[in-house]
Amino acid sequence: MAQSEVGKYLNKILLHRWEAAGLIFCVLLGLACWQVCFPLASGLKNEIATLGRDFTIMNSADSLEAMIASVRNEAAILDSEVNTVKESEPFTEGTLPGVIYDVARKAGVKASKVEISVATEADGARQLPVRFCGSGEYAECGRFIDGVESLKPAACIKDLALKKTVKGNIDLTLDFIVVSPVK
Repeated sequence: MAQSEVGKYLNKILLHRWEAAGLIFCVLLGLACWQVCFPLASGLKNEIATLGRDFTIMNSADSLEAMIASVRNEAAILDSEVNTVKESEPFTEGTLPGVIYDVARKAGVKASKVEISVATEADGARQLPVRFCGSGEYAECGRFIDGVESLKPAACIKDLALKKTVKGNIDLTLDFIVVSPVK
């Protein structure tokens, strides 16, 4: 019996040694996995964080695009309101030449001279006499005359001279009066 007790004791010791060896093996295996997996997990974590930032930037870009479109619409509305106000303001000797050059440019007429005479007042209206000289094709001259007649508050054509040039264009001389109410 003594031998069986010794055998049992040796079996217990060996069993504990196997358990200890298994525990040591598991710890070493865990450390090895930690050494291999931690850098991989850390790199993956960094990539996920980068993707998150990129996704946030992409969403911000989409919202910025919508904001830009909204601001452009507001700017267009404001621009049309400013143009409406500009059209309703009476012209002065300083502002009228620029307006006439714009009308000529839009019509395709090459302006060579815009002369503004001294303004006069009669019957509660301010009158600015204008002489325009320029050249262009017949249709362009027609568009320019139409643009002058469309000036706000009002324009009255007094004299019109068209002369065909050697190059086939038309020299245009237009005398008109811009009439606006006295404020």
